[in-house]
Amino acid sequence: MGSVLLPALRTAGVRIVATWNRTPKPPLWRSGPFPRAIREAEVVFLAVSDAAVSDLCRDLAATKVVGAGQLVVHLAGALDLDVLGFALHNGARIGSLHPLRAIPAGSRADALIGATAGVAGSDDDALGSLSLLAEALQMHPLRTAGDRALYHASAVLAAGGQIALFAEATRAFSHATGATLAESRAALLPLTKGALAQLEAHQPSEIITGPVVRGDVGTVRAHLAALERFGVDLSALYWLLSSAAVRLAGDGGRTSPEALVAIVEALKDAGASLIPGGPRGSSAQRPAAQGHAHADPHDHGHAHSHDHAHARPSAKGKPKLVSVQAAPAKGKPAKPARPAKAKAKPRR
Repeated sequence: MGSVLLPALRTAGVRIVATWNRTPKPPLWRSGPFPRAIREAEVVFLAVSDAAVSDLCRDLAATKVVGAGQLVVHLAGALDLDVLGFALHNGARIGSLHPLRAIPAGSRADALIGATAGVAGSDDDALGSLSLLAEALQMHPLRTAGDRALYHASAVLAAGGQIALFAEATRAFSHATGATLAESRAALLPLTKGALAQLEAHQPSEIITGPVVRGDVGTVRAHLAALERFGVDLSALYWLLSSAAVRLAGDGGRTSPEALVAIVEALKDAGASLIPGGPRGSSAQRPAAQGHAHADPHDHGHAHSHDHAHARPSAKGKPKLVSVQAAPAKGKPAKPARPAKAKAKPRR
């Protein structure tokens, strides 16, 4: 993230007063002792792995390069602000800025443009500063107070989870057709992109397709059997997704309650062999009379400082889905602070 954030900040007109990394990476990153210029920065970003955030913050605080008058920020989606407690203890304000955008290695500086950025702060001033900074980077700030792990898990499902699902579909398609993986990707990618593109203008319940929505219980059973022959893990994945599709089908009102009940029974039968513990109870939860079926799941190192700043170091419960129940295994922002100066990047 730091390799994208640094040029993005410069493009946005933010003055970088220092950059640092544990491993030498000239000309952009300094290494060795923390640059004293970090203390001049108003914002210091810690662009490191989640596990390294607290240790880097501790080291920066111990050397007195962060403290009162500064805003110390991590970029981790799953972490609360308490990992920045050492900086808070030194008198700094703390916060987080998490771009909701997949940033693989080699991404360009404009990769952040148009993304939503989850922001959180220790006070309204911190929150306001981060919201303005996100807007300067052409992102859309969104306050993310609440369950950070759940927030980040949702983001992972929407990005990396989609890639993993597509990879599994490609593997099965290749096995079924004899096509190469490259040919299979080329065949399925337009299908995937077309389906996801519909979400820009429609609710999921309005556009979901497939045998669950059609009430085609025979095809659902055939799919489950074929996927189990191919690999039980993929069949279990289909089971989980189909259970979620039951809820969407009920919400959309395009499938009769009777058809949904038949789908639920088919999934419940399959769940006995696919899901550890099997279905619980004598029958799966049935859709309501008006045709709504509900699923109830029981079950991302350097630092830089700039006229804003940045630093980075080196250094199962089983699901229980609605319609099919499988037993689980045991203020507004205050006026923003004026921008700062500096950036540091830790060792990996």
